[in-house]
Amino acid sequence: MSATDTQDPNRRDFLYIATGMAAVVGAGAVAWPFIDQMRPDASTLALAS
Repeated sequence: MSATDTQDPNRRDFLYIATGMAAVVGAGAVAWPFIDQMRPDASTLALAS
């Protein structure tokens, strides 16, 4: 093994976790409008009460 193979695993783990969290936030930001449109309209809620 050379000296370049001994990378700090903490830094690599941080990068994996940070990238994963960014992907989760991005997926949530994309999915939010689709989930939000499934709420009933105000006129429908008024008729139901």
